[in-house]
Amino acid sequence: MSEIATYEPQPGDHAGNIPLGIDPATSTPIRLDLDQHPHLLIPAGPHRGATATLRMIAAYTAAHGAEVTLLAPKLAGYEPLQDQDGIRIHRNSHRIIEALHDFADSMKAVYRDLEDGAELPYRALLLIEHLETLNTLSRRDEHLHQALLRLHEVLSIGRGVRHHLVAATSSYSLAQLAPARDNCAVLALGPRTRTERALLRLDRQPRTEAGAGVVKLPGQPVRDIQVTYLSPEHARGLVTTV
Repeated sequence: MSEIATYEPQPGDHAGNIPLGIDPATSTPIRLDLDQHPHLLIPAGPHRGATATLRMIAAYTAAHGAEVTLLAPKLAGYEPLQDQDGIRIHRNSHRIIEALHDFADSMKAVYRDLEDGAELPYRALLLIEHLETLNTLSRRDEHLHQALLRLHEVLSIGRGVRHHLVAATSSYSLAQLAPARDNCAVLALGPRTRTERALLRLDRQPRTEAGAGVVKLPGQPVRDIQVTYLSPEHARGLVTTV
């Protein structure tokens, strides 16, 4: 089979059901149901496909009506998604801080409206690349530190108000991971140490070829996955045509 599993539209596609990839042994689609598993952690080393995966998720969910906020503190392959309806991309620290607060405030506003009997108005995703970079910067920036602490609110109540966190990172500690471990699906790209696999509750290494990973949905066994790929041009086309 091809090294890359490219995205092909399917009947019933919607923002809450993300085509993460396929099982390479059976070609069975593997999708992330955000109503069942509302958040996704992507541990990935350099050049292991985290940018492409976030780009696919951003384009797919925005194309199907979600509001997407993408925080990318390092330059990456998101330029074709700039100025697209439903996607806001922020790179500098000031705007990232604002975006973190805006997302958490939006989530809490929807939660209050639900208590008053309102219906859920939309689905929103906060995508973060290089979370480890933001964590490092936050040691010298109290405003960023306080903004990042609000991710705990997203993990805690986001599921009930359709606000979802997707975060890619190359490094993490147990203290950072503990609040997410019981709330997040895990899509691991690239090899993990034995300690990392224990932290992530993974019992196998991903394969080494391009696009290979393992996925762990809470309460389910670890599965091999060939991740879905969208080129920058196809990502832009998906947002503008669906």
